[in-house]
Formats: sequence, structure tokens, C-alpha cells
Amino acid sequence: MTTQHNQPPASAPNSGPSSRVVVVEDRFCVPYTMVLTVNSVIFKDDGGNIVFKVDHELLRNLVVLFDADDNPIVFIKRKSTFMSSRWQVFRGSNKMLLFSVKRRSSWFNTKFDVFLASNTNETCCDFNVKASEKSCEIYRKDTLIARVIHEYKLFGKDTFRVVICPQVDYAFIVALIVLFNEINREGSNLNTLN
Repeated sequence: MTTQHNQPPASAPNSGPSSRVVVVEDRFCVPYTMVLTVNSVIFKDDGGNIVFKVDHELLRNLVVLFDADDNPIVFIKRKSTFMSSRWQVFRGSNKMLLFSVKRRSSWFNTKFDVFLASNTNETCCDFNVKASEKSCEIYRKDTLIARVIHEYKLFGKDTFRVVICPQVDYAFIVALIVLFNEINREGSNLNTLN
């Protein structure tokens, strides 16, 4: 069960998208600001209820995002070629590509370009992610749709607060956060969620 907010939290983006943003599934779009807390591999709502869990399937080189009832929502897989590395997110165990992500970096932050499966020419990204060591912002074009903020350390683990605009697919946002953490665990000194 998720918590509905009459007023967006202070850290909420000022305005959201003008239309629904559905990438994973329509049921993950809600008419209120969604606030989640994440530490390690569990995402909880403001009521402390588990919303998503993350599992690493090392033998298949997959990261799986599950809902609270242990139903798989998306599968995240790294696809490497000689010239580039990208991550792909699928629905249904590698059968239906939802989106792919390419990493761009600078000295002070990391940027990711997100391409929906329908964007085959990839001349312009559909979403972009701007991340630093302790925060992350997700944009649809120039519109901020979600923000991740470092909150505190609990028992040596970092805890983050995720604020997602109304009508934005929160499973999509969580999948991006999980993917961002995987990329950082793999090749950076940043370690955001673990």
C-alpha cells in the first residue's frame, strides 16, 4: 500500500510532466507524489511498506526488480560491445525491451541518456539522469520528474529518499535508480545504494 500526500514534500520537484509517463506499466502511475525510501535492496513507502525488492542473479548476469509480492517487474542486463557499454531493461525475462541506458561522465557528475525501445535511431534521448555522489535527478526532456536525495546513514548503510512526480511511472524511476547503482558499483568510486 502506498501513502498519498496532499502536499508534496519539501524535496519534491516543483512541477511534473504535462502528461502521464508510462514506461513499465500504467498501474505504477499514481495521481499523487510518490515518496520512497531505499536502503540497499529494499524500497519502502512512507508507511514503511515494502514496494520493491532487488535481487542479483549472478549466474545469468541479471538484476531483477520484484514487487512486494515477489513478482518480477523488470530485468536489468548489461550489454557490452567492443566500442561501448550499455544497459538494457526488459519486461518478461529478456523478451520485451523497455529501454536502454548509455553513460556519459564528467569530472564532477555522471549523466545517463535513456532511450525507449521505440526510439531506434537514438538521435535524442527520451529521458536523462544527472547524478552526483549523493543525489540524482531524472528528467523527461527539460522537465524534472524525480529526485533522489541522500538522507542519512543507518547501521553503516546509506539511506536515500526518492520523490517522484504524480503520473510518473514509479517502477521506471526505481529501475533507473537500481541501474544507476549497478553502473556505479561496476566502474566508479561512487557507491550510492550499498
